[in-house]
Amino acid sequence: DRPLPTVPTGYAGLDNVIGGWLKSHLNIVGAPSGVGKSIVLNGTTIASCEAGRPTRVNNLEMSLEEVVNRLVAVKGNIDLARLTRRTLTRSERERRDAALAVVGSWPLYIDDDPAPSLASMRSAAREIKRDHGEVGLWVFENLQLWKPAPAGSREAEVAEASRTLKVFAKTVDVPVVAAALKKKMASSRSDKRPKMNEVRESSTPYHDSSVAVFVYRESYYDDACDNPYLTELIVDKQRNGPRDTVTVFWNPPIGAFETRAVKAPAPEPATVGAWS
Repeated sequence: DRPLPTVPTGYAGLDNVIGGWLKSHLNIVGAPSGVGKSIVLNGTTIASCEAGRPTRVNNLEMSLEEVVNRLVAVKGNIDLARLTRRTLTRSERERRDAALAVVGSWPLYIDDDPAPSLASMRSAAREIKRDHGEVGLWVFENLQLWKPAPAGSREAEVAEASRTLKVFAKTVDVPVVAAALKKKMASSRSDKRPKMNEVRESSTPYHDSSVAVFVYRESYYDDACDNPYLTELIVDKQRNGPRDTVTVFWNPPIGAFETRAVKAPAPEPATVGAWS
């Protein structure tokens, strides 16, 4: 059977709007630093792997351990800060070990090279296709940090990175989901929802993308807002469908977006240094 043409995003509402990430297309997830780009990419990585799709992650910002910790925190429902600091309770250590086993069983390939070459990415794609018959999803963080070829300015560098990922998605026949940093809005603007011309250094990623999803959380701008966890995934661009907004809820301890508000359990007393 031929592989499915789309990959689940990890968010049911978003899947209803865009139908999943479409093969051969570049998709952008944009937000200012700290709003939740990495959370969205983490969620979509989990969904792809759980659907059995071979998934490649290029993370130019985080180490391999950081990427795995974020996956484990969500799968094990574990406080990410305590997981990172190794101050877990016994029950959390048990959940961590179970989550590690699950993540280790996935068709997941993680590269934390801060400056990957296009040649290395193509080589990795060939290996995954040879082993699995397809590359299901390619997650890339952060687009603005990548310099696939020399360019004369930051705007030109970002534009080149975007166009290279767009061509890569098409030639490898894989959906590429890339994080793009957006400017933080000036306090003078009442509606701080992101707009396409606010991608930092260049709007080319927005124009190159088939789908552009912006992450907006009011509490990022206003600590006194009514619901600090309410987050919008704004489908600002979709070549093959409508624009729309999907509501999710931020779960800060584990670093995830949930489809509905869930009250976090009271923290368990931690044991310092309890990693193993």
